[in-house]
Amino acid sequence: MEPNAITGPVVRAALKALRGGRALDDCPLVNLDAVGLRLRDEGMRDAPESRAWALGELLDEVVRIELARHRGAAGVATAGTDARVGRDAPGRADTADETAAALAVDFAAGDAELEAWSVMWARYMAPRQAAVDRLARDLGVVRRTIERRTERGAAALAAVLRRREVAAARSLARRPGMPPGERVMVDEGSRPGGDRALDAVRPALLATIRADDAVIRLRPDEATALARAPAQDLDAYRLGRIAEWSQPRYRLDQRFVALSLLVDQGESAAGSRWQVATQHFKRLADVLEAVAEPAVVVLGPPGAGKSTLLRRFELDLACEALRGAHDHVSCFVPLNHYRGPLGGDPPAPLEWLSARWHAQHPELPALPALLADGRLTLLLDALNEMPHADAADYHRKVLAWKQFLHETALARPGNRVVFSCRSLDYSAPLSTPVLRVPQVRIEPLDDAQARRFLDLYAPARAERIWREIADTAQLDLLRSPYFLTLLVGYVESEDRIPIGRAGLFTGFVRQALRREIERDNDLFAPGGILTARDCRQVSLAGPPAGAYVLPLQGSLFPSLAHLAFEMQRQARGGRAGQVRVEHDEAVALLARPDAAEAERIVAAGLALGVLDEPDGGTSLTFFHQLLQEYFAARRFARAPEPDLAAAGWRADAMAPGLPALLAALPPAEPLPPLPATGWEETALLAAPMAADPDGFVLDLAARNLPLAGRCAVQPELRDVVAPPTLDALQRSLVERSRDGDADLRARIDAARALGRLGDPRFERRVGAEGHGYLLPPMVEIPGGLYSIGPGEDSPRSRPGPTDGRAGGVAVAPFAVGRFPVTNAEWACFMRAGGYDDPRWWTGAAAQAWQRGDGTADGSREGFRDWRRRLRAEPAILDDKRRQGLLPQPFYDDWVARLRMSDAEFEVHLAVYWPAGRKRAPEYWAVAELNHPAQPVVGVSWFEARAYCLWLAAQSCLPFRLPGEAEWAAAAGGAAGRRFAYGAGADPLACNAAETRLQRPSPIGVFLAGDTPEGATDLTGNVNEWTAPGSVIGIGRGVAGDGAGVGGAGDDGAADPAEDAAAPAALRGGSFAEAAAAQGCAVRRARLPSVRVKDAGFRLAL
Repeated sequence: MEPNAITGPVVRAALKALRGGRALDDCPLVNLDAVGLRLRDEGMRDAPESRAWALGELLDEVVRIELARHRGAAGVATAGTDARVGRDAPGRADTADETAAALAVDFAAGDAELEAWSVMWARYMAPRQAAVDRLARDLGVVRRTIERRTERGAAALAAVLRRREVAAARSLARRPGMPPGERVMVDEGSRPGGDRALDAVRPALLATIRADDAVIRLRPDEATALARAPAQDLDAYRLGRIAEWSQPRYRLDQRFVALSLLVDQGESAAGSRWQVATQHFKRLADVLEAVAEPAVVVLGPPGAGKSTLLRRFELDLACEALRGAHDHVSCFVPLNHYRGPLGGDPPAPLEWLSARWHAQHPELPALPALLADGRLTLLLDALNEMPHADAADYHRKVLAWKQFLHETALARPGNRVVFSCRSLDYSAPLSTPVLRVPQVRIEPLDDAQARRFLDLYAPARAERIWREIADTAQLDLLRSPYFLTLLVGYVESEDRIPIGRAGLFTGFVRQALRREIERDNDLFAPGGILTARDCRQVSLAGPPAGAYVLPLQGSLFPSLAHLAFEMQRQARGGRAGQVRVEHDEAVALLARPDAAEAERIVAAGLALGVLDEPDGGTSLTFFHQLLQEYFAARRFARAPEPDLAAAGWRADAMAPGLPALLAALPPAEPLPPLPATGWEETALLAAPMAADPDGFVLDLAARNLPLAGRCAVQPELRDVVAPPTLDALQRSLVERSRDGDADLRARIDAARALGRLGDPRFERRVGAEGHGYLLPPMVEIPGGLYSIGPGEDSPRSRPGPTDGRAGGVAVAPFAVGRFPVTNAEWACFMRAGGYDDPRWWTGAAAQAWQRGDGTADGSREGFRDWRRRLRAEPAILDDKRRQGLLPQPFYDDWVARLRMSDAEFEVHLAVYWPAGRKRAPEYWAVAELNHPAQPVVGVSWFEARAYCLWLAAQSCLPFRLPGEAEWAAAAGGAAGRRFAYGAGADPLACNAAETRLQRPSPIGVFLAGDTPEGATDLTGNVNEWTAPGSVIGIGRGVAGDGAGVGGAGDDGAADPAEDAAAPAALRGGSFAEAAAAQGCAVRRARLPSVRVKDAGFRLAL
């Protein structure tokens, strides 16, 4: 902004708008460079709301600084408002009387300048701003005096702002230390047109990149022209990449990126093939520096930012090359265009890439030549979105890319290949013994990151937004910058919080449409693809009549919905993905009688930002896969076709069957999920928009029961779907999860949907203290003599006492939980403040654990044990690495630990396993372990016991941990079964290592593993904590002996609640152990502070 345009009246108008809470859309001060500089310094998004906030902060700061300066010069000290200590200082003028008193002191000094600044503060900045008449009355002056001081103050404030604007413009023009890519700014608010020709823009951009502190501002049309201009050399090509990915829609805020490295341990690895490395990353470049392998895959669900991460990496590579750091050439390629002519088989990847590169850049070195020189970085976006007919066709194409990796990455060192992909099951086949391909997972934002994002990108509304979404299912839908950005835009436009993603996308489209209409874009003029009624509907103030309402009288939005639906119908092969079609094909799919109208619809979609032309106009796609699925969902909701989402579930219909599939899998390969239909996300978005949500859900349930359950549990439908519909879904899901004719994976899918919807087998109650809890189903175990086995110690066990009595042991009647305690149950304990209430942590050791003392002792001792063993048998480490059982990063970590002195190792343990208070299970935030239907894991013996005490108090029932003898009686029965389900190990009757789930399964899905009494998962799934000792003769009729909550048993075993060094026993085996090692007699003695991902507990009465 020109400094001379900053005048007193302009400043006053801004102050009045801020004081009245009015919008600043027409205020020129929001465009100040000083405002932009504040946004940069605060790390905030450059958006209208952010600029309004920053302008208010700037004006407030200037007034307070100047007031403090003039007070100091006049020797004035006020009791109420010392501007030098800031807005939130203690003792500030919080009442109108205090404001008047401070003003009187300033006026008594007889300094006109001080009076002017004091009036500015009192009228516009004070916590209790005063009207002119009130100020005049309090000071005993006429109204005109206050008006004159206000005019003088506004003029003085404008003068200070002019000086600041000059300084800010200089600062923005020179940004030392800022990465080159961040010094290229594309101003999305500027209009097309200007004096700079492309030949002038290119050298200016090059000079900016090569300088250390220069900044360049491009108009959007300049950036687009530069990106699409034919490149005559590699420098011009790199400048085009920089211009393309510097546009606002491709922005990436690195503060909200968290990457985890998944290392391939090999097909023959014991347990999970993919292990998470200990190191985490913020930048893709850092990942590539840390791994030696030439190829990696970036994983993340839609909206996680995979494509943006690859684009930003290409931008950074181009900047580095132009600055002489390397001579690598990058090439970003969307794989959703990998297909042959007329839908036939595509050529081999190298042939396809080479032809594509030559067609787009005929003047540049050929792609094979770049590969031969070892200086090509390929960024292959969306592996899972390759067009394919079915799962087998997709697998063939993945194998083709795997062969390409062997030919390029292995045979031609120096080249790097980065794929992006939706999930590991799509990309795992790329990794082989010949070439391991690490996977890089984009982690969802945690609560602190999500709140920080809102504070930076919606400062005026962050508190309100967070208050409405915190601790809700809605927040789980928003844990990425993409969705939070949509949310901020929605709230800015609609002034309310949307419920669910369908409402979020609707708001985004409405906001974009309103923007284009206000810009007088001819494409949206009444009488064309929008009617006059449509335009009036958009222009009306206030929120629309419904959360999903778009103008439908004209052809624009019905046609976009039809286009998305038909693109998905033609392209689906059982895997969801973004679809790309040739431009002429898209026009034909619109099926408009007038080709010119179809072209206008395409142009309008591009203007709205919902369509994209990634190849300069030759092909068309929706800008984001989720926008494609949203528009397809609008058509699906209007005319449902549930057969599109039909999914098989019967075991006899699966080919190959589960036993054959498990037998064919490499040892470390996880069990693949059931084939998807490709319509799952579309159905989820369509359900809330359907005219009859109940009918939509019930029709879908007949074809895809788990998907129907997922639809019904969405936040926007939870209070809409009728209770009879929910009850029917719950009953059906329980039956499916326990149906012996269903494939195991179908039972798991049903149980997961049930866990979100609410499991009717658990009774929801409100306890004596007002806290909600889930009363679990219990199984009666008759009293009598039980053969509990010899108490075999597991090889993984720490030394500890065993029962030693193989004969009959007397056990009184008791009840045991039908299921292990679930995450849904544990969440009630956390909501009730269970970690903070000392009543549930009785005993010296338990109380110490709750305070945060010794919480890491068990984990540290496990490391000490391993170090002692490796020092005695150093060959173990190399053997495990050769066998593929220990990834290289973990191997390197242990080599470093073995080289440490004992003192250094203890310091390392303190950092690696930090102690301190715990307020959640160890793996509570890990998606693979925190589903409501899964058993809670990562809890210590102390936590399990605290839960028992808490539930007993809520329910007025004496819940406790089962004693070891009780647990063995419930698992083995009077006959002394070796396994809970029978005499022989069976990985299809329990969740064991051979079942390949590699995580806890939802409760109760292994019905063949039930005991005759009806208890489930006593063999496999998760190990279970028990009360110490044999607890012989202890049942519900015995009281007052301490064992009722897991105290010392009758055989004199030490009580872990009092002694943290006393081991507690885990029983039952887990998903991480072989089925044969999960016998009813096997026990694992651990320190009570241990928190591992395969250990939970169940209740006893």
